[in-house]
Amino acid sequence: MAVSYFNSLFGAMRFGGPLPWDNDFDLAILSEEVAQIDESKFLQEFYDRGIKVVYRHWKGEYVISRNKAHGDLMIFSETWFGDRGRTGIEPWVFFIHFRNFHQAPARLFEKPLPKLPFLGMNISVPREGMEIQRHFYPNDWWKEVKPKGC
Repeated sequence: MAVSYFNSLFGAMRFGGPLPWDNDFDLAILSEEVAQIDESKFLQEFYDRGIKVVYRHWKGEYVISRNKAHGDLMIFSETWFGDRGRTGIEPWVFFIHFRNFHQAPARLFEKPLPKLPFLGMNISVPREGMEIQRHFYPNDWWKEVKPKGC
């Protein structure tokens, strides 16, 4: 259901798992998939496992956390431009920023999505390999950027 991307895509392509220096996860899900989910059951599955989930309307994402582990499940929908972009209030308020850094061509999200090995599982990833990185990180998409101290 969810499309793993950002750091998970880098990790899957380069390491077969999370980036060794990464401390969170970022996943994407399409808005039409969210519409098919019974949200109370969805949330209960997490709560039953001691995992906290909070929906942030401003960013159009679920923040998922348990102890020190945390990440974001971002919702993407089709835009007026025919792309896929982040939902929420923030993309409307800062539309130029979001148009430049939080949208990608819809073709990258077309099903069936390819899969890559990640932590012993095959996860769905956007089409065309690293192409999606060019849209979310236009200034350094080709670089493997490690935080200071790594």
